[in-house]
Amino acid sequence: MVGRGGVEGVVRRPHPRPSLLSLVVAHLAARHPASPLLAAGYSLGANILVHYLAEEGEACRIAAAVSMCNPFDLVLSDANFQTGFNRVYDWNLAASLRGIFQRHAGLWEGAAAPFDPARAAAATTIRDFDDAITRVSFGFASVDEYYARASSASVVGKVRIPLLCLQAEDDPIAPAAAIPTAALALNPHTLLATTERGGHLGWCAGPAGAAGAPWCDAPAVEFLYSALLELYRDGRLPARKEGGAQASERVEAARVA
Repeated sequence: MVGRGGVEGVVRRPHPRPSLLSLVVAHLAARHPASPLLAAGYSLGANILVHYLAEEGEACRIAAAVSMCNPFDLVLSDANFQTGFNRVYDWNLAASLRGIFQRHAGLWEGAAAPFDPARAAAATTIRDFDDAITRVSFGFASVDEYYARASSASVVGKVRIPLLCLQAEDDPIAPAAAIPTAALALNPHTLLATTERGGHLGWCAGPAGAAGAPWCDAPAVEFLYSALLELYRDGRLPARKEGGAQASERVEAARVA
């Protein structure tokens, strides 16, 4: 619990409250009950998204989704961070975390162990920061337990909506070895597409190069359109009249255009 006097009382179990993503989805579904919801996740956000889809299973209110550069197995991805040039990425991401933490350092004055604000403020790796603050906040006994429970690789088989996973085989942050290839192949709702190059969300395309729209945008949108069209055709989404045209017909027109 975070109060005006600092942090106190650590819950020794995974956090029981609804995730922020689940609250956002519930809000949108309630506000737009007749509209299908689509989602796209990038990097760690992709891992959070896929984990959410798996947790929701058949009850998921998102109609279709795309995951891009998902680290999938956070234990393996963390180990990969500790090798070669990848340490530079780790150091830079840790520096960003330190900056955020230091802007709110007053909240952590007097924080009781196992919180370690001093270690967080000086963290040079994401693992150091997560061990000092994140895993304690969510009630995990160790940072590896936190990473294992947060990994979407172990639960992707439970996804029950159309899901496209785009990955680059040379990604230093989401390594190819962490991709749950077998689980994705066995799940009829998931599709894996990999590229030989691309780094971490570094897919460039067209004459504009890095300044233009990334290559992944087009296949992501095409997949979502196609998934919606199939869901309407199969009756898994209710077709509704609006302005004289059915929703499925509007999707088909947009996809062709």
